[in-house]
Amino acid sequence: MPLFDSLDGADETATVVCDTMVCIDLENTDRPHHRSSSGLRADWLVDEISLKVTPEILTDLGRQDEPLRSDMVSAVKRRWDQVVADHLKVEQQLREVRKIMGDPKNDSSASDQRHIAIAAAVEAAAFVTRDEEILSFREPILSSLGLRLLLPSEFITEYDSVLNSHRYQYRELSRSGIERTRVRSIDEFDLKLFVDQARGERLKSFRAELNAMLAVPREWEIYRVSSRSNENIALIAIRVLEDGGRDVRRLRLNRDLVGTRFGRILVEYFADQPLGAWRSGERRTVTISDLCPSPLLLDACARRGWCHAGDSMWRLSLPGCWTQDALRSELSSLLMAGRVPSRVIEEILQLVDLDHSASGNESETQRLERLIHPGKVVFGQLPTWVIPIQPRWAQELFDFRLWDLPLFDPETSLVINPDSAYYKRPRNSPTAPFGRILWYVSGNEEKGGGKIRACSALTRRVAGTVKDLFREFQRFGVYEWHHLMKHFKDAEAQGLAIEFTSTELFESPMSRDDVNDVLESHRMKRQIFPSAVAIPDEAFQEIYLRSTKSET
Repeated sequence: MPLFDSLDGADETATVVCDTMVCIDLENTDRPHHRSSSGLRADWLVDEISLKVTPEILTDLGRQDEPLRSDMVSAVKRRWDQVVADHLKVEQQLREVRKIMGDPKNDSSASDQRHIAIAAAVEAAAFVTRDEEILSFREPILSSLGLRLLLPSEFITEYDSVLNSHRYQYRELSRSGIERTRVRSIDEFDLKLFVDQARGERLKSFRAELNAMLAVPREWEIYRVSSRSNENIALIAIRVLEDGGRDVRRLRLNRDLVGTRFGRILVEYFADQPLGAWRSGERRTVTISDLCPSPLLLDACARRGWCHAGDSMWRLSLPGCWTQDALRSELSSLLMAGRVPSRVIEEILQLVDLDHSASGNESETQRLERLIHPGKVVFGQLPTWVIPIQPRWAQELFDFRLWDLPLFDPETSLVINPDSAYYKRPRNSPTAPFGRILWYVSGNEEKGGGKIRACSALTRRVAGTVKDLFREFQRFGVYEWHHLMKHFKDAEAQGLAIEFTSTELFESPMSRDDVNDVLESHRMKRQIFPSAVAIPDEAFQEIYLRSTKSET
């Protein structure tokens, strides 16, 4: 997972917080660890990171013997910037730290915990320390607080794999243990965290509105998104319409999470697949009609196929494979029935009426499929590849059914990563920048392997050296530098990065034997899928329709 994921702009530098011992190492050339720590001030890192300390360092130094105490207090005040964190956020993070590390044993361990809490509160890219006891908690701290604990040497050796990382990381969600549950009582929430008082909402009326929804459970579904450490991550209220549509009346993120990396992850995820709003096998409309939508949510929806009409955002879910005439007829009937605003239908119809057989219109065909997701069109020049992937990477990138512990309720197989990237060797790989991917998960069938399990939209294809590709695509956070070195061996080796999105998990994953029967019927040889294989449209349609058919 990239270190510099807290950056919001290309001109900003990432904050790296040093603990007291590392700070002393850097200031005192006679210290045994001075040389290993001094790499943090190397010329090639000066413009990339900002080394800082927390105010807790002065408490730590007060316990040191003279003359070290006086020398270091003077050095810190003259040469070091101290991070400034909101007190309430620090206390909130400190409670989480103590749940993980336990109550402090002494004054020193109490300071250690405050260092970590402050670094997490300011969303530091990393907290560097040599304390082995602190480092033993690196995994739970990363999972719960999103803060990386590293040795100075670890940070230095990994720097090349994390430069230019300015976007949120979806991978954090894959380890966070969040879940969705149906709400039975409004008392399950701390509603103050979801009321938008700045836009005139009041707690009393907000509570009354939700209670009225709970009184009609066949019409309204209210969900809570929570985790072990936070019972109030998000609130979602969905109205079930008579025609099968869904109206997301309230989609609220805990206001304490707005502006955090974790909050940005969730908003992107909600815009991609609102919880409970649709499943791949049902035709329906989905609207978000929250009168106080988050600007982050509006931005995410604009990128993910939502159309604005009036005060609402709209998406259509039209599963299946569509001919041009059939899709045009379906959209026209929706328009005539008045179930969808004309603006929404007309925007999609304009795409339907294009000449999709013309070379160069592949991006428009792909955009059309995004607007009717998970529907696919059987016209146009959008190519399809079957791409093999190991179970380990399939579960990280898109298929959480392969995890031992499910992330969400078993009734929904939802994709957490709206966008991601996959690395391959250039030979026998997709040759076009747009297309579809059928993911063939290799390996043991008992662990989910030997089947085509999902379909994604290929949105970008970039060739180059492994080093350059990783710098560009590592923001997605699943692959780390050592993974690529294990596969490609050489940083200057030629590789291919495949960016993909809109992943649909299949209801009935097809075995390799069944897939090969389909390929043979379309005059193709049987495959073991050691690399990407291009298949004809007719074969894709048959595989897709059989894989999306619900098992009875």
